[in-house]
Amino acid sequence: MRRLIVESAQHGEIRINDVVTSSFTYAQLLARRVIYKNDGSENREDRLSFQIEFAAKHKEFAAAESKTYTLKFKINAINDPPVLTKRSKDEKLLIASRGSRVLTNEILVVTDEDDRPEKIKVQVVEASGVHVEVHGQSVTEFSHKQLIEELVSLVDEGTETGSGRIRLIARDGDARSGVVVLETQSTKVDVKLESNTGLKLLHHSSALISNRNLSFQASIKDMTVAYRIVDMPDTGVVECLLEDDNKFSMCTTFTQVQVNEEQVRFRHTSQSSSPSDMFSFQVEAGEFASMVHVFRIDFIPMNIKVFTREPFVLNATETMSISRQNLFSWTFPKSFSAHNLIYHIDEPPKLGTLARKLSGGKQRRIGVSSNFTQQIVYVPKESSIRLVNKTIVVKEGETTSITSDFLSLTTPDDTNFIFRIVSPTLHGQIRLKNGEILRKDSNFSSDDISQHRLTYSHSGDEARVDECRLLAVSRQNSMRHVPLTLSFSIILLNDNAPKLAHNVTVYMVERGERVLHPFLLPWIDEDVDASALLFDFAQNKDASILSTVSPYLPLTSFTQHDIDEGKVMIRHLGHHGEFFIRYTVSDGAHRVDGKMHVLAAKPDVWIEKAEVVMICGAHFPQIIRLSSENLTVLTNLDVTLENIVYSSNGSRFSVGSQRRSTNTFSQRDVDNQLVWYSVLSEESVEMMKVAVADRVLEVALRVRCENSRSSHAYQQHRMLRVPVGGAVLIDKSLLEISMVDDAEPPILYQVVKHPTFGYLSLDYEKSFSSRVSRFTDRDVASGSVQYVHNNGHFSNDSIDFQVQVMSRNLSFHIKLDIDVFQRNISITTALFSVPAGGRAPITSHFLNVSTSENEEAVISVISPATSGWVTTDSVQNVTNISSIGTFTTRMIETGQVWFVSDGSQGNDSIAVRACVQDQCTGAHLLKITVTRLNEKGPVMTRNEVLRVSGTKALITNSHLDVEDSDTPTNSITYIIAQPSNGRVVKATQLEEVLSNFTQFDIDQSNVAFLATNHTNPFGGFSFHVTDGKHKIGPEWFSTELSSPSNILETNGRLVASPSSATVIGAELLRANMPGTRPDEIVFTILKPPRFGEVLVDGIKQTVFTQTQINRRQVVYSTLGFSDQNEWSRRDSFSFRTHKNQSTQFLNANEKFRITTTYAALSDKVLAKYITARPLVVSRGGSACFNQTHLDVSALADAVDKEIVMIEIGTEPRAGTLEWLDNERKRVSWTELRSAFHLVYRHTATDSLSDSLIFHVYAARESTRRASRIRISVDIRITNPPDPDVQVITIPDSVSILNSGSTPLLADMLMTRHKTVPPQSILYRTVQRGTSGVTIRRGDDEIDTFSQQDVNDGRISIWHTAPRHQPSATWHDVIVLDIEGHTRTVVIDIRPLDLMLKNHSVIWYPQGKTYVVLSSQHLGAFSTGDRSQLRYKITSGPENGTFYWVAGEKEAKEFTQKDVDDGRVLYAQLNMHSYQDKFDFVVENDARDVLRNSSELKVRALVSVQPVIVEADTATPLTTSQINASGLLNASPRFFLTSPLKFGRLTFDASTNYTTYYFTYSDIQKGIVYYKAFSSDEEVHETVQLEVRADNVQPARFTLPITVLRADMDTYDNVGADDTGARNNSQNPTSTGNSKFAFLGENSLPVVVLLAILAATIFILICRRCGDDRKKNKKRVPISTKLDTPTRLPPSPTDSLELEKPPDLLGTTVFASVRQAEDRMTMQSFNKPPRHDNSHRKPPNPRRQNVSSLDYAGITTDTPPPMRLFDQVAQTQPTNHYWV
Repeated sequence: MRRLIVESAQHGEIRINDVVTSSFTYAQLLARRVIYKNDGSENREDRLSFQIEFAAKHKEFAAAESKTYTLKFKINAINDPPVLTKRSKDEKLLIASRGSRVLTNEILVVTDEDDRPEKIKVQVVEASGVHVEVHGQSVTEFSHKQLIEELVSLVDEGTETGSGRIRLIARDGDARSGVVVLETQSTKVDVKLESNTGLKLLHHSSALISNRNLSFQASIKDMTVAYRIVDMPDTGVVECLLEDDNKFSMCTTFTQVQVNEEQVRFRHTSQSSSPSDMFSFQVEAGEFASMVHVFRIDFIPMNIKVFTREPFVLNATETMSISRQNLFSWTFPKSFSAHNLIYHIDEPPKLGTLARKLSGGKQRRIGVSSNFTQQIVYVPKESSIRLVNKTIVVKEGETTSITSDFLSLTTPDDTNFIFRIVSPTLHGQIRLKNGEILRKDSNFSSDDISQHRLTYSHSGDEARVDECRLLAVSRQNSMRHVPLTLSFSIILLNDNAPKLAHNVTVYMVERGERVLHPFLLPWIDEDVDASALLFDFAQNKDASILSTVSPYLPLTSFTQHDIDEGKVMIRHLGHHGEFFIRYTVSDGAHRVDGKMHVLAAKPDVWIEKAEVVMICGAHFPQIIRLSSENLTVLTNLDVTLENIVYSSNGSRFSVGSQRRSTNTFSQRDVDNQLVWYSVLSEESVEMMKVAVADRVLEVALRVRCENSRSSHAYQQHRMLRVPVGGAVLIDKSLLEISMVDDAEPPILYQVVKHPTFGYLSLDYEKSFSSRVSRFTDRDVASGSVQYVHNNGHFSNDSIDFQVQVMSRNLSFHIKLDIDVFQRNISITTALFSVPAGGRAPITSHFLNVSTSENEEAVISVISPATSGWVTTDSVQNVTNISSIGTFTTRMIETGQVWFVSDGSQGNDSIAVRACVQDQCTGAHLLKITVTRLNEKGPVMTRNEVLRVSGTKALITNSHLDVEDSDTPTNSITYIIAQPSNGRVVKATQLEEVLSNFTQFDIDQSNVAFLATNHTNPFGGFSFHVTDGKHKIGPEWFSTELSSPSNILETNGRLVASPSSATVIGAELLRANMPGTRPDEIVFTILKPPRFGEVLVDGIKQTVFTQTQINRRQVVYSTLGFSDQNEWSRRDSFSFRTHKNQSTQFLNANEKFRITTTYAALSDKVLAKYITARPLVVSRGGSACFNQTHLDVSALADAVDKEIVMIEIGTEPRAGTLEWLDNERKRVSWTELRSAFHLVYRHTATDSLSDSLIFHVYAARESTRRASRIRISVDIRITNPPDPDVQVITIPDSVSILNSGSTPLLADMLMTRHKTVPPQSILYRTVQRGTSGVTIRRGDDEIDTFSQQDVNDGRISIWHTAPRHQPSATWHDVIVLDIEGHTRTVVIDIRPLDLMLKNHSVIWYPQGKTYVVLSSQHLGAFSTGDRSQLRYKITSGPENGTFYWVAGEKEAKEFTQKDVDDGRVLYAQLNMHSYQDKFDFVVENDARDVLRNSSELKVRALVSVQPVIVEADTATPLTTSQINASGLLNASPRFFLTSPLKFGRLTFDASTNYTTYYFTYSDIQKGIVYYKAFSSDEEVHETVQLEVRADNVQPARFTLPITVLRADMDTYDNVGADDTGARNNSQNPTSTGNSKFAFLGENSLPVVVLLAILAATIFILICRRCGDDRKKNKKRVPISTKLDTPTRLPPSPTDSLELEKPPDLLGTTVFASVRQAEDRMTMQSFNKPPRHDNSHRKPPNPRRQNVSSLDYAGITTDTPPPMRLFDQVAQTQPTNHYWV
């Protein structure tokens, strides 16, 4: 049987005996001689087809021979090594000196057929003279993909020989290539100009800059040629195309490659039409920088040609269209279409009008300042006129002439007209020169106008406009009438002084507070445009005026706005119950004195008035208006008028002009005369209740009548309805007075208050008056009195009358309400604001529809919003939300209409239309502002030292700067504490001291620091920063007095990023000389910077001018210098200034300080160091962050000298964060990279995106908030694709034994679907565990499983302990994707054997004598019962004892269960100890034993903030840095217990004295300073202090101090004498006394003290030797014999400290016993000897009976006696004594 190959293998061949064959036999196959040999290609499968041929022919074999069989080969892949070759034929690659060259495929070729480019790595084996960079960072390895993308560069290091050599290999993880050697040779770069032709373009357009316009070529191939703009164009900007956004944006640098690819353009932005423009630039290539070149830009003028081909001819009877034949325009060089050519009308035709054609054959008139295109119609009239009618402007109360410039009327055949006044002016008078007042129907002529005989005099009221309606009649043709309106615009003046509406007595509670509301200071200003009233209160010993805003600062002046907003209150100080406070009120032009009457008493509420007086004989029932004269309740409680609420069971009260019935109203409604009362009879009583705060009073409103009185307030309800712009007669029914019907006329009506939106008029047959102040009842009866609405406002109006009945000698008031209505429908809208992603109801305040008869209107949405939905009710689920098209006004009133934002930000609008039956309004826009949520807090970006030259220095944003992306700068507020050695004042008003200011004030240079103490050069202030929601701080702002200079105005600090060039602008360095131009002011650098260089126009210089600084040509560059491997690096250069061509310096040496920090990296460069990717979470789900979401590895590698810290800056708003191990916000990147166990759980109901803010900074700069990088990681919320998938149960955490497993059962993990079976519901592992946790099916590790697998019990969680795990890991996380639902499962890993899971230092606060042990202090873990975990104290504490809580018995053995239940406590017995220590053994029931020790420490009642000080400077310690307010009543004092390395504590910064003791009062006074020594680098010091106070045990705490590096102080003075003096000051100890340097500066007192100490120790040793001989005698403590205070016992050291600092208190001996007693008032634990304490306060006798373990000595003199101390009195150690 033979097999014939029909189709051979594609990727190999068949061989027999190493010979290729096309057939083989079955025998050869059995002998294994048939071999398939692969050709080595990267294929995993191959096949060949063959047929069988039998030697013997038989019919049974025919079917088998006709078939074709296929033999498949499965090829096992073998990893081929990558091939690295050098393609370049050049022996050496040319590189610019200190420049770079991109490695391309033309130089280096990498091939590997079985690996992706990302996997292949090219590694640097050896490098000399050159190194490899990727993204500007030096690397030793790069990928094949980066080589393909041309991101790899060879950088020359600038060796002397100029040659370099680098050896490279390629590897793919398993194999590697051979070594390839690249040799380089550095050469100088030359750049040659190829083209610079400039650019031509039209105005207001843009044009691309191509290589035909601008081209430079470097002498080295593939050298990057860059352009840097040094002088920007004046009329436009240069823009570059961004690769990521695919749009142009402004740029100042670009490359020749961008020019060649047409990615650079110039865009004209100015409104001017200048003929040309230019910008200056420099060409850079490596180290080469060319001279400044100019790129010229010429603008092509746009020419417009207007043609009038055919004349426009028509007669007086036609209407004719203006066509292209009559008027045609053409533009060049660019042609515009006809609809883009707009004709603007400057002067209309005199003999006709222009009209625009509309659809339907209609026409619309075109007036002056209008425009048109080509569709124009000219309509002549029979008598064309020319009218000049302009608005006349006049100042309030003044007179102006009416000339022909404002009013003129002419026709072709007539120039003389008579003007008849149809309606005279309301707020002034039109007069002739002879004094005649022109009233209604009066006339004046055109001659009066032309001869300036006509004037207008304003009445002086507060109206803004006035008008007079005229009718012009021609003298030649009396039938020719022209109606017109003469308008006047009034410029209002501040001519009215403020006045008090009525006298008010301020009632308040004794020693209480009350907010000053407007009704307590009822001042008014009749001027409409006047500014808010300013109140200036004098100081008063009985009360103080304070702010209601924290921190409740005293106020001496405030505005009316502050009163309206409730920001001012008065506080009674308790000296007198009744007093007056004087104050002044100013409106800016007038100042009025005032006096506030204040009565302080016990809290009370009383009825001031409750009476209604009617005139006897009136008709009832009557509806009258109530005022404060009828009903008033007063109180001295801190409430408003709205809080005084009346309630009645009757229904005779109504509110508002519409008389809406009510049974509750407030005192505010009464005072505003909005309450109406129906009087039933003359002698009626209405019982009510009034509620004020928590008090309720009964009020009886009585009605009584009087027969006659001289003045009476009569408030019967009267209503006059008038349409908008209409006029209505006031008839007898409105002014009818029932009680005087039988009175004889006349009855006079005097107008007390005129209407606001209209006027009263009297219209007789022969006379007319437009502003009526008085009329009689006869005028009313004859129908001559009418109210005319001015059509200027839709609000209601009112008129107040004083009615005088002459026959009865009566007078009373009448108020006539005027209801102004509109017969059609009107819509008013207000700006509607909604938070992004939020929802808000659309109320009538934002969308108000009013109808003539208060009918319900239907509102239709014509144009919906694009950023949200209008829907009913406040929907919670936005998944299937839809907008509604119509809603009603009733739905708005009931709050059923809502707007839901989709999360997008910006402005939006909704077009609506309201209809009532078949009548509708036009379209109205409801504008919507989507506000940004205040989610992000402020971030401190700059906090630099302010150097004060003279007495004042401005605080600018170069000193203090805060960024907040979602808060404007005027809302970012600095709240400062009391400054040290100065005041913070307003820059324009130095006498105005500021306690808070905004970032906007700083940006505008409105804040200054005024130095007041010139003896101490150091000062500053502590501050907080808030945006209204978030708050940071406290921070310290430092100031330093410098020698005054008349030349140097500004010398700030430059903040730059590493490997960059930063401009030194005029805002940082500026000098000014009177009479000297900026180009004559020269700066000479004496000592250059160490880590960078100063470039001027791209060239390194040591001399530059102020003009070059102003033009931003001076640059500090760190490019080409050594890489910065620390977070921040300080640099500076020393300079002097002089006048040009003068060798005499005008000032002393100055330093310009520079800080280079990674926190200043731009967003574009920052992407090279930090990678952030969004976290994807399903709605309502959870996920875990890992290194793919935040990767800081590149930054951590760059700053290898630092510990990079990650801190959560802003929590997410739509979810919660959870650290698995503990609640923390700060962790190092090294720890975070190994286990990023941060879980995000989405809690919101919508699918709006979320974000999380991380702060990245160096650990040693944790206190400097300005030195942080803010990284935002987006959290993308997705909706599950199938809503029918329901996750029924899923465990939040699963407990698993170390190296064990646990099954996942259906009762733990269950997901269901309506139609999908369990085997189709899949779980997919999105994120695996990092601590050895996996999911398995049987023994196989899997990433995907189904619900059916879970139901069958085949899924389990396994844990495998890593071999090289540095420490125990107790948690792990697995993230699952369940059909679009993301869920996290936390794995708790339990240890196998006995282990101390929680073991920490046991802290308890100062002032307490005991602490109850908990599992946080001692937490052992084992697999057994916790009651079987037993603790045994092997070495008990020295200064206390363990007790059982229940029985107060000593506890030497206890279990973990006892610790968990809080049954064991530690009680401190030695009150002079601040710490203790004990050893213990813990064992379980399996006999496993652990030995360990624990410490107990007293936590000081002192809060500490870090101290930041610059080298060679001193800063005062403030209460914000050491806050011992909790011990304020116990005389806290502090002792220095550790030596200082980098500074000293002193009371005088000008001396070398060091203090080891100070009090809290010294800190409050600001006389304790920390003076830093000289330091060339930033150093950190931790000062250990011990705080002692009366009757409490001592405690120790640490104060962190950061000493910033001095900026090259040795360069300040160049003289030899100064240098020597400075060296002596910097080295206080010489060679001769260096061996005693540890003693400090005051070596003589210390030597004396040491001698005393040696003598004392010698005496003690002798006594101890004597005591040893008397073994049978009882040892007596020394403390019982010495009449001195007992000494602190020696205590164990802090186990957390790496190095034990020497205890200065332990090695200090006080030479004077009395001095020691004065400085240390602590008592011995033994019974002290009696002293004469007559001058001290006796102890509180009530404290002797307190039975508690709390040591209450903070407020008392002695500790309380307890049985506990009686039991252990004999156990006091005998080794604690004072020497």
